Amino acid sequence: MARQIIQRLATVGLWVAVLAATAMAQGVGGRGGPGGPAGGPMLLMRQDVQQELTMTQAQIQAVRELLPPPGRGGDRGGPPPGGDRGGDRGGPPPGGGHDGPPAGGDNHRQHIEQQLRQILNQTQFTRYQQLALQFDGPKALGRPDVQQRLEVTDAQKNQMRPALEAHKQAMQALRDRQLTPDERDQAIREIDNRLNQAMMGILTNAQKQEWQRILGARFQFQRQGPPPR
Repeated sequence: MARQIIQRLATVGLWVAVLAATAMAQGVGGRGGPGGPAGGPMLLMRQDVQQELTMTQAQIQAVRELLPPPGRGGDRGGPPPGGDRGGDRGGPPPGGGHDGPPAGGDNHRQHIEQQLRQILNQTQFTRYQQLALQFDGPKALGRPDVQQRLEVTDAQKNQMRPALEAHKQAMQALRDRQLTPDERDQAIREIDNRLNQAMMGILTNAQKQEWQRILGARFQFQRQGPPPR
């Protein structure tokens, strides 16, 4: 019993770290505005993603049990950035976007995803990874695992850093503006499009093709309220 409690606490700690890393990267409230859900594994609590992956109730419950309790690490529900991650955020935006994870973020993500592999089947897990990249958009090109898959060179990484930093600052500035959901969607699209243009100007044609391949089929993220708890 004590061992189970320790394992549960360790999992909660990892989730808090994942969510904290995402909040630092995306600004308070993440891309969903104040209290909105983070990307990555938290996408599996979205009803539209659950339907896309044809997740069973047993799988949904198993994923929910990996999450921190309500009030720990942020709200599990709420609409994504402005609602639907900027309208076109349903699939590869022109070329593919949100700030790269801070140090340690990838390690926590990998640990959680190892557990998700035990819950989802291979087809579901592959599609989940595609949706996570689509949700992040061109910002995901700053992730070490994505850069490795695309064989991004050190010179290219150096070129990407200013664009990623500019994107991060623009998103942080956006959180302080009083905007309607539609206005916020439009602002996010413009910020992401600028980053996308910069990134596509750095990647080779072969890298662009691989980026489109790992994004998978376009998915339209829907506006939605918080899932049942």
